[in-house]
Amino acid sequence: MDDGEAGTAQPDHAGVAADVARLAGAGPVGSRAFLHALRALRRRLSAPGDLPLGETVAAGAVPLLVRALQPPQGGPIATQTLAWAMGNLAADGRELRRRLVAAGVVPLLARRVVESAAMFCGEEAGDGVGGGQEPAGGNGQECTAAAVAAWALGRTLQDAESAPVQALLCPGPTSLGLALVRLVRLAPPALATEAAWLLACCASAPDPGPGWAAMLDEGLLEAACARLRCAVAGGVATRRGPAGALAQALLRTLGHMVAAGDAARLRPLLMEEGRGTLHALCSCVESVDQGLRGEAAWTLGNLAGLPGREGAEAVAQAGAVQALLRAMGRGGALAVRHAILHALANVCAGGGDGRGDAAAIQWVLTHAGAKEALVEIAAMAACADAQSAALALQVRCQA
Repeated sequence: MDDGEAGTAQPDHAGVAADVARLAGAGPVGSRAFLHALRALRRRLSAPGDLPLGETVAAGAVPLLVRALQPPQGGPIATQTLAWAMGNLAADGRELRRRLVAAGVVPLLARRVVESAAMFCGEEAGDGVGGGQEPAGGNGQECTAAAVAAWALGRTLQDAESAPVQALLCPGPTSLGLALVRLVRLAPPALATEAAWLLACCASAPDPGPGWAAMLDEGLLEAACARLRCAVAGGVATRRGPAGALAQALLRTLGHMVAAGDAARLRPLLMEEGRGTLHALCSCVESVDQGLRGEAAWTLGNLAGLPGREGAEAVAQAGAVQALLRAMGRGGALAVRHAILHALANVCAGGGDGRGDAAAIQWVLTHAGAKEALVEIAAMAACADAQSAALALQVRCQA
């Protein structure tokens, strides 16, 4: 997340201790003096350049911020600013993130996210966004505070071991996992976006634990697919904005779910009822935004690579080969082209059994729209990145 005031301050390592001391003596959380001191520290931690994160920790900021975030909180503005400061600190590397976890940051931020699910989602009625309508925006300050808390929590957990993630997702009425499912399904776009990124972070843990299975039982896959279709209907292929940001976060979450390879859970995506989601993925592959193209290609590639032929055939029948080739012809960053090659290679290989998909290969060989893509693929075969070159050669050999 970007701090609107980030560009107004420059790094000042010498003033960090004074800022932290001023915050410690500022009075009650939420008071004018406290917010003024907290904003000054946040601006220092958001400034461009070499941030004084280590000095901030050494000055005692972490326990001070943790105490300030404990309930009763000082309102949404204080919560938002505290979470922003913690999220910025979490950017300083794995060791500092471990210190934040040890200091008790995780359950405090998670509590705020869980509370937001009750505030913005209420009683889940009907199918949420299934009818193609985005939820209303909700209370601006409260929604922003919850979104920043989810963002800061995701930053803190981005390379965490399994234990803190398992504890957060542990099934129960106050489970963060169940709250995230509800937020993805029903929250306003900004909050749903940060909830989806947090989901992706949890899914990337070595072992998310039984809580992840409980989230899938509660309809996480269906909720993410429905919200993605709704976002794509808003025009993510032609413009970047809230819908595109939400779609990119949902794509990362779906990509992790597919990468786990649970074929039974993913079967609805491969059947006729999942065709709308596959078409939405193809639309994202052709987006003007490289981030969307890369995430969608990664997800399609994981689907096409599922054991057996079912995944590759469903992806091909949805028009993914054509979409991927058109996207490849547009060039872009190496990581994006690598993801597209990965998807093409899996589709052309016919999925996990590797017998080849004759129809997909024939399309690559003969369709006029593939010419620019084949030029890009040839260039990738000679690139310095060994993995990308190997994928390009695989696609060329199959074709």
